[in-house]
Amino acid sequence: MQTGMKRKKINHLLTFWRCRLDCNVQNYANRTECFRCNAPKSYYG
Repeated sequence: MQTGMKRKKINHLLTFWRCRLDCNVQNYANRTECFRCNAPKSYYG
């Protein structure tokens, strides 16, 4: 993987988290709960 692509992937992982319950939606990192199902971010560790 090229350095630029690797950096983009790392930046993406730092700016989003994925809801792992039923909806499997990406949420912005600053959200404290899933915007679709309202599951708390702390549920994911």
